[in-house]
Amino acid sequence: MTRTNYIFIDFENVHETDWERIVGKPAKVTLVLGEQHKNFPVAVVKQMLKCPGQVELIETRRTGKDAADMVLALHIGEQYKADPHGYFHVVSGDKGFDATIEHLREHGILAARRASFSAIPALMNAAERLQWLTTYLKEHPSIRPDSRTALEERIQTVFGKGLSPEDVATTVRGLVATKLIQLSDGGGVSGTDPRVEWRDNSAALPPPPKPPRAPSVTTAGPAKPTAPAKAAIPVKIGAADERFEKLIARLENSLAPRPKSKSKLLAHINTVFGGKLTGLEQTRKLNQLIGRGVLTIDAEEKVVYAQA
Repeated sequence: MTRTNYIFIDFENVHETDWERIVGKPAKVTLVLGEQHKNFPVAVVKQMLKCPGQVELIETRRTGKDAADMVLALHIGEQYKADPHGYFHVVSGDKGFDATIEHLREHGILAARRASFSAIPALMNAAERLQWLTTYLKEHPSIRPDSRTALEERIQTVFGKGLSPEDVATTVRGLVATKLIQLSDGGGVSGTDPRVEWRDNSAALPPPPKPPRAPSVTTAGPAKPTAPAKAAIPVKIGAADERFEKLIARLENSLAPRPKSKSKLLAHINTVFGGKLTGLEQTRKLNQLIGRGVLTIDAEEKVVYAQA
């Protein structure tokens, strides 16, 4: 199943112009316009005309910091009822939307705030996805799937389960082309699932990318001075991060016994972390699992796993 990406642009904050990224992609864009937008830029209209049926406008008659938040929350809720399997993105540089995003995630809705189209996994090109994935795998050397099926599932997890099967296959081919992995026939669980052999070829891999920022995106208001570049600092992955990734891998294994209720899942999370988590910390880990699209909790507090 191809997941549809519903993208809401806070036009008061971000003027996205990289519209070619959504052409032919499973994406629908909603531009949220404020009271002051009496005239619409011709350049943006020309870009939108290249995406027939994928773009709509919403005008808000209210002004103020919370007006766009309420409008976006309302329309995301309505769209979620129509398509609960969708992925919802808010394109804005305003961190004020993060509270709304966190609330959506706590209710099992796939949602994120992005800086631009180029930061949305389903809209990244093959090279951008490959860079991000190789960075992830270099930072998490202990979490390397040993079969192609497991690798494809991990790729979907890294990109928020927002990729099409074709995008996943292209990414796997990219890993092979960069000689980070080699696929061997047979040997998997089913006997026909190709095995993944990992190679120590980090020197040939692309350097860790910076957070994607489309150069064509402009932000309302005066430009801020650019801070001097700092030397790269190696990223260290702590034991807690590795435990969390192992927890995800364990819960995504549909062949293994998994907690079926919220209370048992919280107890399992605490066990994975050595029995040292407080109740609040256990709940935060659960919300992170929901935000990553690993599982949801239904009205009866039963656990529903994405990997059934």
